[in-house]
Amino acid sequence: MTHLDEGTLQAFLDDGLPVRERAGDAEHLLVCGECRAELDALTRTNARLAAALTRLDVPAPAAAPPVARRRWGFGGLSLVRAAVLVLVIAAAASATVPGSPVREWLVEAVRPAPTPVEAPGPVPRVVRPPAADVPAAPVGVGLSEAREVEVLVTGLEDARIRLLRSDATGVSVSAVGTLRDPVFRIGSDRIEVVGGAGGELVVEVPRGARLVRLVVDGRRYAEIVDGALSLLEPGEEDGAGVVWR
Repeated sequence: MTHLDEGTLQAFLDDGLPVRERAGDAEHLLVCGECRAELDALTRTNARLAAALTRLDVPAPAAAPPVARRRWGFGGLSLVRAAVLVLVIAAAASATVPGSPVREWLVEAVRPAPTPVEAPGPVPRVVRPPAADVPAAPVGVGLSEAREVEVLVTGLEDARIRLLRSDATGVSVSAVGTLRDPVFRIGSDRIEVVGGAGGELVVEVPRGARLVRLVVDGRRYAEIVDGALSLLEPGEEDGAGVVWR
């Protein structure tokens, strides 16, 4: 993307661009944050510059009684004072031109002092995620007190779901292997898993559970009532539980 230079931005602020060119620059400013930031900075600089020039505009003192003029006078002003006045007027005129060295000098003169920068602290250590072929530590949630639990899984992609029965005292759901980015939510009688891709989602249920339901994308996959397991969707038993792929 081509950015707007300072002269173009100044002309944009001064309404000095042709209508078509100004419209094109306005569209560019709508989508380019960098140019908008430059325009804001230029606007603030112009405001400070205008304030500085206003301070130079000092009213002339009251007329003094006429005194004898020297032959080398200049309308009541000495040549030195007249020369200074001419330089000030020329500097003020030159300061309005983008890129003018006088403008840069005045900008530096009115620019606020920079904020002190503290010494940098220690560089933080970057912890990289495990590679795709390295199993990650299980991550999940559990309910240890609820007697009736619903496990709701939605939006899981390219992953296995494994139902395990154990001697645990509660229901737990965990992501193992390379399962990426699942979101776990827990309530008083439900565990929700939203999203995730790859790897395996493990649902661990006590052998003597009173009532546990596994629902995937709105369909009941399994139900345990008073310790008895019913499969409502066909799964594979591999010696370590039931797996749905």
